[in-house]
Amino acid sequence: GVTFLLLDAHSQDDANSVLAETKDYGLNLPVLIDAKQIVAQILGLQRTTETIVLSTKDWKIRYHGAIDDELGYGVDK
Repeated sequence: GVTFLLLDAHSQDDANSVLAETKDYGLNLPVLIDAKQIVAQILGLQRTTETIVLSTKDWKIRYHGAIDDELGYGVDK
C-alpha cells in the first residue's frame, strides 16, 4: 500500500537526463520533474535527499527529513 515517486526540482535537468540517471542507478520509479520548483516549495523541500511521507487519506505530511544518514549537507554523492 505504499507508492514511491521521485521529485527532480533542478531547473537545469530535462526529461532525457533524468531518465538516463534513473536508469544508471537502476531505479524504476516515476519521476516528477519540477523545474519551476513549485512542488518543492509547497512541500518545504530545501535539499537533495529530503524525504516526504504523505498520507493519501488526508494529504498531511507524516514525515519530512533525511532518507538515510549516508549524505549530509555539502557532501557529494
